[in-house]
Amino acid sequence: MIAAPCMQKLVQEYLEERRSLGFELQIAGEQLMAFARFADQRGHGGTLTEQLIVDWVQGRAKRATPITWARRLEIIRPFARYCARFESATYIPQKAPSAQATGASRLISIPTRRSPISCIKQVNSIRLAVFVQQLTRHCSASSPPPDYASLKL
Repeated sequence: MIAAPCMQKLVQEYLEERRSLGFELQIAGEQLMAFARFADQRGHGGTLTEQLIVDWVQGRAKRATPITWARRLEIIRPFARYCARFESATYIPQKAPSAQATGASRLISIPTRRSPISCIKQVNSIRLAVFVQQLTRHCSASSPPPDYASLKL
């Protein structure tokens, strides 16, 4: 078992180490301290367990959505790897697609969210479709095809 007097002390040591390496961890630090308080209030002593992580991730979120759960899991994962350096029995949530997920990752299926890049690609696809449509309307055998800049999209 981890020989730390409390989870808050362990989280504080983790945050100090990470911050000394240049990581800010403002929001993640607040979330980890909330996790530590949760674990200490439950009287948890010892290694991180899957049940403890799942209880905090799903049970303490103000906005209990799968995306919130996934974010909390992402915050816990590096801390769990840190704890595993001291205690090999520490549970480390896996980062896996929901179809292949195991453990807490299986219970908290991480939804995919469209990135801003995919939204831009979709807008560009629509523009391209409009361009092709206008191009075919404006083209004739006798006139040269218009360029992209000359078309109003």
